[in-house]
Amino acid sequence: MPHLHYSYSVEITSVLQTIFAAATIKKLSKTSSYKPHSVLLYVANDHVNEKTINTSLSNFKKLNFINEKGLKFHDMRIKKINFSCDIAIVRTRINTTYYNYWSYSRNFFNEVGNCQLLKTILRDLRCNQLIGVDDGLSNWRIVGRNKNFSYSNICKVLRGDSRLKFFMKDFDKKDGVSSFSIFGKNKFNILNEFKYLVDELSFLHPKNRFVENLFLVTWPSIDRSSNTGHSNSSIWKTQIKILIKYLDKISWDPSDKIYFKKHPKIMILESISNKKYKFEYLPFDDGSPVELMISKMKNLKVVFSFQNTTAYLLKSNTINCSAQLEIIRSNEPGFFEEHSKTFDKI
Repeated sequence: MPHLHYSYSVEITSVLQTIFAAATIKKLSKTSSYKPHSVLLYVANDHVNEKTINTSLSNFKKLNFINEKGLKFHDMRIKKINFSCDIAIVRTRINTTYYNYWSYSRNFFNEVGNCQLLKTILRDLRCNQLIGVDDGLSNWRIVGRNKNFSYSNICKVLRGDSRLKFFMKDFDKKDGVSSFSIFGKNKFNILNEFKYLVDELSFLHPKNRFVENLFLVTWPSIDRSSNTGHSNSSIWKTQIKILIKYLDKISWDPSDKIYFKKHPKIMILESISNKKYKFEYLPFDDGSPVELMISKMKNLKVVFSFQNTTAYLLKSNTINCSAQLEIIRSNEPGFFEEHSKTFDKI
């Protein structure tokens, strides 16, 4: 087999994460000599479904700074291939509380996370630089400092697993992992690039004037064991039950229809009929994340959402949307109660 080398490689875990990766490529292509002449997109995690893959590939092909002819895809779960690249971008599985201040060695980073196949890929991978990007609020939430916090960091330093960014700035490129985020510090911040790409990709979506009320179906943070890429029926029913309870609480007018935007990882059509409220799935939903569709909903008035990534982007005005945001808070396991402090600070 001929040697396969790419300018960039990108691990796909979610559609939004690939947009963060594309924003990172855009930033690096402006500030370094690494241009995206060739890009390999690949999947290693069992939770990634076909809709997520197809939507991610479609978005990359639409980006004007990416060479479409040099864009390749491979499903490592079917057959693992060996390749090399200038820059490898994977999902960051280290909390933002740590990676904003610490640099991590590649060896340590390779062992973080729950995907054994990716660990194998990273151990074999030859690349000039390894980069991590967010996959959502799982990276952004605040971590409490317990009695083991300082001891753990000291042990990592002694083992050579981590170094403070302030003192060891060169550690990132030579031996470690750079982490980019819309919340990153200075040169690791991709907020402007992310906004630009959302605007660019949103421009390609048709205008929608009939949706006034929208509920964002979420991807719960528990019960993700299904290899089909969507949560089970009990989690779906819990999600609907929480929404109905919230509508009762705010005395929602039953005559005002609420459209459901399916999550890219939950594309199965479960029943949403209700005797009191009018629910309907959003028509023409191709699996694109709502971040790319919402600015085209010209008559949108209300958005219902749990405390997830999309809600954060809306509340912080990162995404252009003037609709009223109704944050649904629930202590049901998996529905992001742990993000309350983060949302309260916006």
